[in-house]
Amino acid sequence: MLLNKIFYVKIKKTFIMKFNFNHFCLGFIFLTLIACSKDEDTALNVNSENLKGTWNLVSLSCTDGTSTIDILGQQSTSTFVISSKDHQATVTYNLNPNTFVGQGSYTSIVTTNIAGVKDTQEVPFEDFTSTGTWKLEGNTIIVSSPGAADQKAEITKFDANNLEYKLLVNETIEELGYKITSKGTYITKLTR
Repeated sequence: MLLNKIFYVKIKKTFIMKFNFNHFCLGFIFLTLIACSKDEDTALNVNSENLKGTWNLVSLSCTDGTSTIDILGQQSTSTFVISSKDHQATVTYNLNPNTFVGQGSYTSIVTTNIAGVKDTQEVPFEDFTSTGTWKLEGNTIIVSSPGAADQKAEITKFDANNLEYKLLVNETIEELGYKITSKGTYITKLTR
């Protein structure tokens, strides 16, 4: 059991670092498709023209995360909560062409609960830069980055100075012969 826990913590940390970096780098526009009605689209008044410009990261959070790891045929499920601090990160949306540049740094605070044992770690993301393209479909923003699958996020709040979107994660990675499936709802908040 101790060996499984050690492998789990190592793989989980690698997964969280990879996922959080990809999550931010995919443009603060993170990214899962949720269908929106036309009334919701109109109420938020999201369009490419009023989205363009530079946005500052205010927070990144997940309060309902679960991870299941499969080690040699045995499965173990844990829960996790993520918050963030030390935000020095921005994303800039450009028009014609619709490109973005995400850059800066922040720290994720990850608390896991494995079989009743809680562990909190701070995971810094420093001096990163990510680029790609973006497009809007109603209240959904779709981001494309080299080497990554397209990502979609539902914009849940938008005005001249505030942007908030929701990412539903259901991702599986394999590393060192182990498989981890992670699920959760990530909320990202930005301001001008």
